[in-house]
Amino acid sequence: KNIYDIDVDFSQFFGVNVFVVPGLSIVNTNTDTVNLSFGIIGALSNNVYGFNASDVFNISTGSIFGGQYAGVFNLSSGNICGAQAAGVFDITKNLMGAQLSGVFNIAHNIEGAQAAGVFNFARNVSGLQAAGVANIGKDLNGAQVSGVANIARKVKGLQVSGVLNVASVVNGIQIGLINIAKENNGITIGLLNFIGNGLSDINTSINTNGMIDFYFQNGSRNLYTVFGYAKEFEDEDGEIAGISYIGLGSQIPAGIFSFEIETLFKLAWFDYEYYPDLKAKMDSLSSYRKFEEKFVPSVRVNWNVLNSSFASIFVSTCFDFFMPGYNDTAYDLFATNMKLEDDEVILSTSFAIGGKFHF
Repeated sequence: KNIYDIDVDFSQFFGVNVFVVPGLSIVNTNTDTVNLSFGIIGALSNNVYGFNASDVFNISTGSIFGGQYAGVFNLSSGNICGAQAAGVFDITKNLMGAQLSGVFNIAHNIEGAQAAGVFNFARNVSGLQAAGVANIGKDLNGAQVSGVANIARKVKGLQVSGVLNVASVVNGIQIGLINIAKENNGITIGLLNFIGNGLSDINTSINTNGMIDFYFQNGSRNLYTVFGYAKEFEDEDGEIAGISYIGLGSQIPAGIFSFEIETLFKLAWFDYEYYPDLKAKMDSLSSYRKFEEKFVPSVRVNWNVLNSSFASIFVSTCFDFFMPGYNDTAYDLFATNMKLEDDEVILSTSFAIGGKFHF
C-alpha cells in the first residue's frame, strides 16, 4: 500500500543501525532503509520502517513508518506515518498519526493529533491540536484546544481556549473568554465576541414591572451571550431593588423583522436598609439558600420591529419562573399581577419596549 507516498513492503527486512552520534556507528547495514535505528546520543537515518530512537535527538532525511522517539528533539524532512515524540520539540513535513512533545511541535500537514506543553504550529490540520499555551494552524478540520490562545484561518470544527480564539472563517464552535472571527456561521460562547457577521448590541428598555433594563448581546446570530442589569425606579419611600443576569440567545430573521429567544439566569438584589423583613429572613439562611431565594430562571422573546444598520426598536415579553418555597424572596420583589400559577410553579409575565444600538 501507499501512505503519504511511502511505499511499504513488509516482505523484506532491511536491517538495523546503531549510532553513538551521527557519523559514528556501532552497527550499520549501509542501506537507505532500515527497520530499527538507535542512537546513544543521536541517530541519523534516511527511511525507517519501524522504530527510530535516541537519548538526545533523531534526524531522518527520508520517511518514517512507525515511531520516532527522542529525549530532546526529532527532526524529519520527509513524511511520518505513526508517532513522533520528544521531550522538547518535534519537526516534520507531513504526519499521519501523533506528534507529541514537552514544548512545541511544527508540521506542514497533520492528519491525527498534535499535542505539546507550550505550542503547536501546522499549516493544515485534520484532527486535533492541543497545547498548554497556543495552537497555530492555517486550515483546521477538527479541534484546537489550548490554555491561552488558538489561531487559525479557516475552522471547520471546534476552537476551545482559556483566553483567546482567533479565526477568519468559522463553521463550527468557538468557546473562550474572547472570540474573534471575521465570519462565524456556527456558534460562539464567551465573555467578549467580536464577530464580523454577528451581534454586538447595546439594549435599553422599560418594562411593566417599573424597571429600566440595560443589557449587552454579543456573539454569533445562531448563539450569543447576554449580560444585563435591571433596576427599579426609586419610589417615594426610596425602596430600591434590581436584577443582574446572564444568558444565551439566538436571533432568527423574518424578512425585514427579526426575533430573539433568550434563556436568562437572573439574580435579584435589594437594598437591605429598605427591606428589613427580607434582611432578617436572609440573615437566617445558609449561603446556598440565599442564592436559591434570589435566583430566577427566565425566558425572554424580543421582536425587532424597526431595523436599520445602526439601531432597532423592539418589544419584548419576559416569562419569569417562581417556585414556592424555593425563590420566594425574588417572588416578593418582582412577581407581577399577570401570572399563571399552580402548586409547584408560578409563571409571571412582563412586557417591555426599548431600543438597541448595533456596533
